[in-house]
Amino acid sequence: MMWGGEWEEAIAQARTAFALNPNSAFVISMLGCVLCFGGHREEALERLRQAMHASPHDPLIWLWTLWSGSVQFYARDFAAALETLRELIRLRPSVWWMYELAAGALAFRGRRDEARDMLRRMPAQPPGATCAISAKAALDAAQGLRTTLRGVPAGNGRRGPGRHLSWTAAASGVGNTVG
Repeated sequence: MMWGGEWEEAIAQARTAFALNPNSAFVISMLGCVLCFGGHREEALERLRQAMHASPHDPLIWLWTLWSGSVQFYARDFAAALETLRELIRLRPSVWWMYELAAGALAFRGRRDEARDMLRRMPAQPPGATCAISAKAALDAAQGLRTTLRGVPAGNGRRGPGRHLSWTAAASGVGNTVG
């Protein structure tokens, strides 16, 4: 249901789970996740922060940080997204596609040289990676995708977790070369 795009039903079920177990960091985080992808930005961030506070050493905190950064990015709060994504990179430096999203946030803030540097520091994609195309391919597609992002309403989290990562750096107009 959640990944099938039935967000309102997923949100209703997550709210029920939360009502039954309001102290579970996992339940709180899943409510935050479905709220995030269902387009409810403010409440999603609130719930994700609540989960992190409830379980500050949880092994899933990196995922909750990812969802928070995604919400901020789609809300066009690129400064907050960048801060969150840098924390995520600190927590999980091998999560290669976060570098693409951080590069997009940098580029949207007009910091294109830093965006290119971020892409240069990005770890290699593992063989068979499917959640995003390479940074080089994303940058090569910059011209057509820049217009596409302008047409996406701020805060549209309904695109799914893997779909935005392939075009964030490209849509921000970083350029067509990666060191």
